[in-house]
Amino acid sequence: MGLIDDLKNRIWQYQNTIDDDRQRIDEYNQKITEIERIYNDMKSEKDNLINEKSAVQAVANESYNNWNGNLYANEYEPMLVDDVLNGSLQLTIRAIDENLDALNDAKTRFENKISRTEGIIGTLEAGINSLWNEVENLMN
Repeated sequence: MGLIDDLKNRIWQYQNTIDDDRQRIDEYNQKITEIERIYNDMKSEKDNLINEKSAVQAVANESYNNWNGNLYANEYEPMLVDDVLNGSLQLTIRAIDENLDALNDAKTRFENKISRTEGIIGTLEAGINSLWNEVENLMN
């Protein structure tokens, strides 16, 4: 009976490992879903800011014949270009890009943890996933 008990114990250990892996995979998938939600919201905000930046750029590039003197050219337009376009809007868009990259990196880490539970093919898949993550971050 010792051999049968040993085999039953090994089966039980393998089953516990499988159950633990499935539970972790479920947790990782929940985190991936939440990261994707935040990523999409942030991407939408970035798109809105880019549209606003384009609108401000159009105002800055517009010619205003009804302005008297050089107030527009000397004060208003430089403020728009320096403070708004190249200042706060650009810094905010850059900060969003950095956060999008960080979210993308976190998502990739969880996806790779899931892939690595699938043996050698999963390890290769994780490597490819990491490369795609780098490309996506560069395109962001």
